[in-house]
Amino acid sequence: MGPSRSVALARTSIAVWSTSLDGLSVDASILSVDERTRAARQRSGPSRNRFVSARWWMRTILGHYLGVLPGALEFRAGRYGKPFLAGYEDLDFNLTHSAGESMLAVSTSGPVGIDTERLGEHAYDRAAARRVLSGHEMTLVEQSNDRAEAFLRSWVRKEAFAKARGSGLDATLPAISVGPGPRAACEGWWVIDIPASSGWAAALAYADPAVEVATGPDQQWSGGSQLEFNRGIPSDCTEGEAAS
Repeated sequence: MGPSRSVALARTSIAVWSTSLDGLSVDASILSVDERTRAARQRSGPSRNRFVSARWWMRTILGHYLGVLPGALEFRAGRYGKPFLAGYEDLDFNLTHSAGESMLAVSTSGPVGIDTERLGEHAYDRAAARRVLSGHEMTLVEQSNDRAEAFLRSWVRKEAFAKARGSGLDATLPAISVGPGPRAACEGWWVIDIPASSGWAAALAYADPAVEVATGPDQQWSGGSQLEFNRGIPSDCTEGEAAS
């Protein structure tokens, strides 16, 4: 059976989940027709399997919080493609995955964006960096001893910001600076680096400027709010139970 109770997040709270997609035992039948169509478009078997696993994993966790069967969740897209849950607009979420590692942010404090990327997979591309980084961010990357890693760490912050804002990677990004540093404020948004698996970089962006964020797990924000870090799936949702 699927989750049978709602696990409420505190108001102004963000939970961050992470998992390895490879080896998850999933039930693809709970995915929507659109999700299965998108999976079929993936170019390789591993990419297809990771897409299916990521969608199953996301449905399992969101269903856990809402007390809804994972397969009953209905996803829709906003103006620029950011997904939201029909009937549960007060719960914002964002999914990212890279090279078999996935992260999911679930928020009751407003819009949220998350991004993770594997380090060391790509050489530094100055032209690509100039398309998304501000002049200040470019200077810091160019001065780094490892420009490829510095760019990727800046990239995940910029992409998390764009995903939270719901605008995608548009032409305004080079005019906006979101780091580096433990925390950056920009246009009413906060952007922070967050813990990730060894060899990955990750960042989180969120929209509540009144909330102060601690970057360690289970540390309190101002006002009693909390940033939680979790691995795998909820303890009361075994893989078999969540999938059926």
